[in-house]
Amino acid sequence: MELVLSGPGSAHVHARRTDQVLIDLINGTQRSLVLVTYSLSMYAELKAALQAALARGVDVTVLAEDPRDGSPHFKQDPAVALAGLLVRRLRWPKSQRPAGWTSLHAKIAIADEETVLITSANLSEKAAGDNLEAGLLIRDSDYAVRLGKHLESLLIGGVLIRE
Repeated sequence: MELVLSGPGSAHVHARRTDQVLIDLINGTQRSLVLVTYSLSMYAELKAALQAALARGVDVTVLAEDPRDGSPHFKQDPAVALAGLLVRRLRWPKSQRPAGWTSLHAKIAIADEETVLITSANLSEKAAGDNLEAGLLIRDSDYAVRLGKHLESLLIGGVLIRE
């Protein structure tokens, strides 16, 4: 397990930055990549890493909050951010959410069913680099497989849908 931080550093914790860990994780992926985020705002380094992963034949799935489903104040459209990238996109539709205001707030990256990044950082350049964010990189296939199967079961059960 490895501590992952963004934002200002201190002498008390030595950790890699979220942007470095995320890009390294994507660049090292060979088979499958699942990205889950509330807010998705594409930036050059993330797009290049995703393009390279797709060129290697990596199966990329992205689950992100969609303005049709969450808070009326949420405006970031993942379809716009992912334009030109041949990824599988998932949604958590409003019809499958509990009554009242709920949001897809998890931030997870699962690589090759072997490694998981769980972080407070959204998929944006600001969150991955400048915001004060914290997370854990877990190199354990048990966690990676269980999280992947959880998302898969939500898809099979109709809680999540393919876009």
